[in-house]
Amino acid sequence: MVLYEEWLQDKIGRICIYTMKVTKKRLITVLTVMNVLFAICLMTVLWSSTQKKALQIKLEYARNIGVVIPHRQIQQNQTKRNVFPLSQKENVLLRTKHELSPDSLQGELNESMKMEERKHFLRKNESWATAKASETITHLNISSKIRCGPDMTRLIQTDLYKLAPEIFDTVPTTFLPEYKNPCWLDLKGALKCFPYFFVLGVSKCGTTDVWSKISLHPQVAESSKEPHYWRDRHPSTKDFDDYIKRGEHLVRRLHVGYKTAVYGDGSSTTFYDHYSIYRDHRELLEQGMPYTNADIIHAISPKAKFILIVREPVERGYSDYLYRPIGIAQHRKQSPQIFHQLTEEYMQKFQSCQKHFNKTSCLYWKASDTDRSFSLKVGIYSTFLRHWLDVFPREQFFITRINEWQENCPKVLQNLFTFLELDDVDERTLSSMCGGRAKNSNKKAVRKIGEILPETKMLLQDFYAPYNDEMVRIMNDSRYGWV
Repeated sequence: MVLYEEWLQDKIGRICIYTMKVTKKRLITVLTVMNVLFAICLMTVLWSSTQKKALQIKLEYARNIGVVIPHRQIQQNQTKRNVFPLSQKENVLLRTKHELSPDSLQGELNESMKMEERKHFLRKNESWATAKASETITHLNISSKIRCGPDMTRLIQTDLYKLAPEIFDTVPTTFLPEYKNPCWLDLKGALKCFPYFFVLGVSKCGTTDVWSKISLHPQVAESSKEPHYWRDRHPSTKDFDDYIKRGEHLVRRLHVGYKTAVYGDGSSTTFYDHYSIYRDHRELLEQGMPYTNADIIHAISPKAKFILIVREPVERGYSDYLYRPIGIAQHRKQSPQIFHQLTEEYMQKFQSCQKHFNKTSCLYWKASDTDRSFSLKVGIYSTFLRHWLDVFPREQFFITRINEWQENCPKVLQNLFTFLELDDVDERTLSSMCGGRAKNSNKKAVRKIGEILPETKMLLQDFYAPYNDEMVRIMNDSRYGWV
């Protein structure tokens, strides 16, 4: 019994000693963690105070020069750089202090109908929401300017910024000078690149064939032809990041020292489809849709180059119908008679639009993404081209007809390479590049379904005639009248 008591006392003593040691270690650990947390909190408070003071200095500078720092940029700074945002009152004051007060927006846009009637029409027919409200695109100075970009050096109109903040906040004002293609380093130090050239279109005018042959040049990096980003664009940074990721092959070349390499965008919808930029800003439609894709691209890359291939518009419209049997034609058998019916339907919609808007406005009407009667408007080259020429100088466009491309591909291709400022290619290589069957041709469909009806052709020729005349004046070349 005595031995058992001694054993029990010894056991209890050992347990107490072990418990005290463990408790001491845990206490030391807890105190250490608390000290670390306190130090982190103290450093955070000091850092935040410093950054808040720096932001106040930046805001004071903005007030002095009369610009507005975008709220979106401040929010990004808050999350990425731990900067305090403006107070709501200060933000409102900054946004309203330098705004201009237009006398009469309705008068400047030369409106022919009352605004209330237009609003009623837009509410009743939302599919008309992409219609323009002026005969020509007018860049109105109706708002203050805003400073944006990762380095806060880009100064643009506030309304233009609102249409693509994810782009203007991502791309800097200046690009890396050592590269031919417009490229920059993002905040993480990764190399990003914007397209060097755009094959604007027009669809069913040989754009796929032209793109495939341009891509054969050793300086042109591989990329997908038609991302249709500018047609389908959504206001998200991820969406824009996915778009410029198309330049990954170019980035690889640049990393190994091939500094003169470039890449492009071959989306034909970029030329005429500007709906995406107003998807979330329909209030600007009532100001006459003052901006298009051209304005956004110019603000980012003012030296971009554009390639435009056109075709006799009636032929192009019928070829487009045969190539894209979807939308209205999806549940019908294709035939020249069906195309005539679609043409008449489009003419009726166009005339109905003109009861509320002018002709130019109605060109931007879009019934749906799958309505192929809508594609007939694509043949009105002159109006869309003028909108691009309002922003970019003529020398940044290479414009040709599909006839010239088909008849003398090597010569036109060499001219294209010269226009893009790429290295010359010898005649033998050019002939090899132009060899083979044309890409994306649908001559078999014409033989299978039949030629366009004479009455349809006459109807469309009358429709396109005034726009063809304007194209002749723009190009100073009678061949663009398609007579």
